[in-house]
Amino acid sequence: MSNLWNIVPAPIITPNGNVAAGASIYFYTDNSTTPLIVYQDAALTIPHAWPVSASAVGVFPPIYVPYVTYRRRIQAADGSLISDAGDIDNPAPPSGGGGVVVTADQIFQTGDPIWRLRVGQMLGFVRMNGLTLGSLTSGATEYAAANAVNLFEYLWNNLPDSIAAVSTGRGATAAADFAANKTIVIPTMQGYLAAGLDDMGSTAANIIQTSTTCSATNGLPTITVASATGIGLGMYAIISGVAAGQVTNITGLTVTLDTNYAGATGAGKATRFSWFANAQQIGQNGGHAFAIQSVGELAAHTHTVTDPTHAHSYSAAAATTAQAGVNANVATPSAINTGSSATGISIDSNGFGAPSLIVQPTRLGTWYCKL
Repeated sequence: MSNLWNIVPAPIITPNGNVAAGASIYFYTDNSTTPLIVYQDAALTIPHAWPVSASAVGVFPPIYVPYVTYRRRIQAADGSLISDAGDIDNPAPPSGGGGVVVTADQIFQTGDPIWRLRVGQMLGFVRMNGLTLGSLTSGATEYAAANAVNLFEYLWNNLPDSIAAVSTGRGATAAADFAANKTIVIPTMQGYLAAGLDDMGSTAANIIQTSTTCSATNGLPTITVASATGIGLGMYAIISGVAAGQVTNITGLTVTLDTNYAGATGAGKATRFSWFANAQQIGQNGGHAFAIQSVGELAAHTHTVTDPTHAHSYSAAAATTAQAGVNANVATPSAINTGSSATGISIDSNGFGAPSLIVQPTRLGTWYCKL
């Protein structure tokens, strides 16, 4: 599980040839400034303090380094640099067959997610279930151990507090928060599928978002877009890189948001719409397993109306028969209204408003994240 650093405990010498009494050695991952925890025992159960200090004769205690590529920096007691080297390979020792031994929990980098057809915990990984991670005494609900430090720092440095929240708030550094026994939330993948950022370091693909431009006025909730194609009710709007609310109405090229626009007034502003709060920010989530369409989301359509023909009957005044030599008596006609009658037209309503299935064919398992 580890290799012993400085197998022969030789003293560290300063550039001027003196023994480096009380020198300090700092270990980092790869060639970075992210601290790497090293240990007092080969099983990696007792961590060293960071940094590790040398004795009065410049000799460091036994230091066991996990099987990772690392950087080590040695400083004299007065803080002056003695040595700094990065990208130091530290592979597992050859097995009896001559190959390099690499265990299952060492083939991934910290933070790498994997999906498995299994449940329960897995060595070297934590479940991405929205619970917390921290030090041995942190009270973390998913994983609490000294070797949680690397993933703690990875989440702290790569995700905002809205996604990977730190208990009692974030301090100055990830290392300081871990040492203070704070916990951090492991982003949940419960019920989620994985997808790529819409830009991913390149030009936006506009697959999970719609890009256009708009004219916006400070203090008003309505904006005028160059194109409304692909914009839907409930989408999140980002104008000039700033979150601007969700779409509540679309009329032609006029889009109404649920909050007043707070940026500068003007035209030609880069605008993005997506079902994600930000389709270009790591860790964002969105989507639903079902949907109930509102009237505004229905496709434009017409209804066929059939109007059956019908007749109205009425009565009229009749003239009397005239006799020879006698004047005929004729009734004077009066105005006659036809009787009222229903047309017989009706348009039936239908549907139950039940949600529609929009889940793609999916198989369930457990998402894990490398410590």
